[in-house]
Amino acid sequence: MAQERAVAALKTGDSYEAQQLFKSAYHRQRKRGVSPETAYITLQEGAQLQLAAGQITCGVELSLLLLSALEEDKVVPDSTSIGYFLPIVSGLLGPAESSSSSDTSSGAQRKATGPPSAVKVDEAERVVFSIASWATKSPVTSAVALRRMHAIFAEKLWQAYGAADLQRVAVHAARGDDTALYAKVLKSTTPAEPMDVVTTEAVLQVLVLARTDTSPLQLAIAKRLLVDLGAGSEDSSATQAARHPPLMNFLTLLLEALEKRSIPLVRLLRDRYRPALSVSEGWEALLERIAAVYCY
Repeated sequence: MAQERAVAALKTGDSYEAQQLFKSAYHRQRKRGVSPETAYITLQEGAQLQLAAGQITCGVELSLLLLSALEEDKVVPDSTSIGYFLPIVSGLLGPAESSSSSDTSSGAQRKATGPPSAVKVDEAERVVFSIASWATKSPVTSAVALRRMHAIFAEKLWQAYGAADLQRVAVHAARGDDTALYAKVLKSTTPAEPMDVVTTEAVLQVLVLARTDTSPLQLAIAKRLLVDLGAGSEDSSATQAARHPPLMNFLTLLLEALEKRSIPLVRLLRDRYRPALSVSEGWEALLERIAAVYCY
């Protein structure tokens, strides 16, 4: 079978030959009327094998071919169809770099054999954002799986590069569902801003990613992030107000206002906490966008 020959070619280091065999196997299956799901898995497995062999470009090409096939077949983005990509995304950065650190999970203190390849990360990220662009065509059915995908990619970035690529890690962590990871990333760095400012920016960026139909999910993620950052709890607002700085009080009350879908309360909070919110010029605009999604 073509798949077996492709695997054999990979074992001998002939990634190009393997690539052509995987593609041929896929097209042959479609012509023979094999179920589309079986053909999709051929591309999925091919991409995974190429990535495991360190052939990022070949893995990316097969991943994008799989995405193109799903689009052409008008497959609805949901947990099943996006699920084809989760194991691929997990391997997009290729085999892990060797490390002398005893703690590779934090991304900190990691001593890699060489500098991260910007080209490798760019190629990998292109796949993630291409999948995300397709998935947003059906935001309700794709929401949970899409956030899982971003979280997986954020974790792999963090494990591989740590704070060396913090901005990119944060972009995907904010779009993911792993708030513990996002909180760890934020806490493990030495930010130029105080932690309450960092927390406020992070929570607002999570909230602003919502659409009307995905706002409950995004609100739940924002609540978990606040807790994971040590700024939220099950305590009443009054109890928290007694021990948290103004921005943390604001976030706690804001999440309550959004849950109630109360635009007057959001605006009241904005006016009441305006001195604290003046730290960032962009927060007021973010609040308007957030209120427009959650409160109308």
